[in-house]
Amino acid sequence: MVLLLIALALLFSGCASTDRWQAEEHKAKEVTSCKVHFREEKDFSFFRIEANRKVDYRVFTMKNPSRVVLDLFCQDVKVSTGPIRVGKHPWGTRIVYQAHVKKIREEIVSSEPFILEIKVERQTEKLPEEEKPLRVKVPAFSVRGIKKEAKGYWIETSCDEFFRAVEDGQVLYAGNDLKSYGWVLIVKHKDGYMSVYTYASDLLVKRRGEAVKKNQPLGKVGRRDESCGILYELRFPDGSPVKFELER
Repeated sequence: MVLLLIALALLFSGCASTDRWQAEEHKAKEVTSCKVHFREEKDFSFFRIEANRKVDYRVFTMKNPSRVVLDLFCQDVKVSTGPIRVGKHPWGTRIVYQAHVKKIREEIVSSEPFILEIKVERQTEKLPEEEKPLRVKVPAFSVRGIKKEAKGYWIETSCDEFFRAVEDGQVLYAGNDLKSYGWVLIVKHKDGYMSVYTYASDLLVKRRGEAVKKNQPLGKVGRRDESCGILYELRFPDGSPVKFELER
């Protein structure tokens, strides 16, 4: 669910202003392309592609009948047909179709179902997490304990504590659409990394695009199970988790 919010935040932050593929994060060394057939039930739809046995999710949205914004990269996509998943999310029903390999071109066709052929780029550079874990220092607030979890760290504090920004950045998402996670805050940093704070009981910054400074109070910690605190995760620009070490 948190990945869903990250994907939406990425979409709104940079892709909503253009209907052309932007490849700022991945340099063009080898190029392939995908053809995507899709049908929208609500405002948002999801699809998946299979690249080298790895399932990769991306999000797109339709602004009007002639404009579709898509964030996608893939390589060696397997050819298959038909819907692969129908699921429920807070924004409505998702009908998911697999990608098809096609010749390199970019075109948006206004028909139902929509057909989109778009140039995509192969990811060829090693991710930083393959080299060495990043080290992130806990901001200046009272910490009772730190517990490493699958994708981040649970930072335990007193129940009246306010958590702070680990670095300068800009708000991508602030909301509580996923009730079981409390208030969720996603902050994008200048190097492209994203900080994700979940289980907050309230937020002090709630406007998308709002600038935050290192050590700035961002909100009040929440309760999970028998302790109060905040769950902190660090993400790559594409939303995948970063392996990092949290230091006091």
